[in-house]
Amino acid sequence: MIEEDPLRFWRMHDQMSVKNAAILMCGGDPSPYGNGADRLGFDAAFSALQQAVMRRDIEATLSYSDDTLGTWPSPSNGQDTTTPSGANTSQTKDREPDWDKTQLDVTSMKAWIRSKGIPDSFFVTSVKQERTLPYMDPSHPHFSPELAMAVETWCALAPNLELNTGTRKEIEAWLETNWKDEWLGPQTNNAMERISMVVNWNKKGGASSTPG
Repeated sequence: MIEEDPLRFWRMHDQMSVKNAAILMCGGDPSPYGNGADRLGFDAAFSALQQAVMRRDIEATLSYSDDTLGTWPSPSNGQDTTTPSGANTSQTKDREPDWDKTQLDVTSMKAWIRSKGIPDSFFVTSVKQERTLPYMDPSHPHFSPELAMAVETWCALAPNLELNTGTRKEIEAWLETNWKDEWLGPQTNNAMERISMVVNWNKKGGASSTPG
C-alpha cells in the first residue's frame, strides 16, 4: 500500500535533484506536502552532495543559470573530467551550477554514500538489513563465513574508483583490520588468501587505475 510507504516511488528514479536527494537522505518527503528541507541534517547533506559533485565523486547532469548543460562523468569511464562534457569550457570552468536544476545519477550517488560508511539512509540498505540476507545470516544452517566476509569486504571497497596500493593489498589490509573472529576464528594466511582471491576484481595485479 502507498500509505504504508509514501516514498516508495522515489526509489524508481534514476536521476533526481540535489535538494530532493538531501531530503530523502534525512528521512524527509520531497513532495509538496512533505516535510522537505525542514528535516534535521538537511543542510549538511545538501552541502556534502554539492561537494561530491564538484569533486566528480558523483556523476551528475549539471545545469547553469543560463541553461547551459554539462555532465560530470565518472573517472572510471575514461572520459575527461576537467570540465562537464557538452559544456563550453570558458562558460563552465569554476562556475557554480544551478543546484535547483542539477540532476544527480542515483546509482553513482548510492556508491558514494556507501563509501562514506553511512548505510542507514534512504538510498542504501543498512548493514543490519543486509545481514537478513540468507548468505549474511550467521544463524543460517548453511552460513559460509568466508563468503560473508568476502561480500562485506567487496561492499566496503568496491565504491573506491582507485585503490592506491593495488587492489589485492587494499583487500588484505581491509581484512586485517575488519576480520571477524566470531565468523572465521583467528586470522590465517590460507583463509586470507582464499577470501582475497574471491574479492579481487583486478586479477592483473597492481594498483587500480582510471581507464583512458
